[in-house]
Amino acid sequence: MLINSAYYIIAGVTIESEWLNLYFIDLPNDFTEQIKNDNIIILDKNKLETKVSNSELEILDKQEIKQVEYWLSETYGEIIFNGYD
Repeated sequence: MLINSAYYIIAGVTIESEWLNLYFIDLPNDFTEQIKNDNIIILDKNKLETKVSNSELEILDKQEIKQVEYWLSETYGEIIFNGYD
């Protein structure tokens, strides 16, 4: 399980996942129901593997955009749970 502490976003990953090679999975429903509240965002595999549009990238600051471009990050999962911050 990964947690982005800045935004309290949670995602499931396989044990084979590494720094910049994350393999996302859906977390079990019984777990997500127990931790669900207004402050926590739980993203499923489908959302994490969805490509982020250019218009969505525009809301990031300059440094974040430079990192996304340098590391060739394309999906929500690659951007939210990156290993380069």
